[in-house]
Amino acid sequence: MTTVAAQEAIPEHKAMAAGLSLGFANGLGALAVIFVGRIADLWGLSTAVAILVSLPFVAGLVGLFLRHYPGYATAKR
Repeated sequence: MTTVAAQEAIPEHKAMAAGLSLGFANGLGALAVIFVGRIADLWGLSTAVAILVSLPFVAGLVGLFLRHYPGYATAKR
């Protein structure tokens, strides 16, 4: 989904948009491992896993408040 959104944001350079979005996601994932590992060291593995499990729910709540673009749901794919 983020790759498609990036390609729609930069329609002239779809390959660059896809590469940037995927590279950014992989980079953030690699950096997140450091912080999750530190949380696991300080407060235990179960706390770190509980935080990781809660992140999709937080992202879903944030997604509910994103702006809706008219015609996006009916656009041809």
